[in-house]
Amino acid sequence: MDRSDDEFPKTHRVDPDRSVSEAVVYAVSEATGTDPLDLEPLYTAVDPDCLDELFARADSARPAELRFTFSGYEMTVISDGRVRIEGDAED
Repeated sequence: MDRSDDEFPKTHRVDPDRSVSEAVVYAVSEATGTDPLDLEPLYTAVDPDCLDELFARADSARPAELRFTFSGYEMTVISDGRVRIEGDAED
């Protein structure tokens, strides 16, 4: 996978016009310089509907965080609207 920049971790904010699942895909796309359609499907790592539902219900009184590997990268989705990519999962 081509990387546009080898400096990780990278943090992205979830755009209010996008679902959390879309934000994950676009965060990896932007961080790696890879077209979103060339990434593996998100459902190979996590159920996108469950991901969206989990963070739609999250609130500041009960912070939530989910970690998983997607497209070779360690991902962390945080209920405050951040998506963090923590580098190559194969390192």
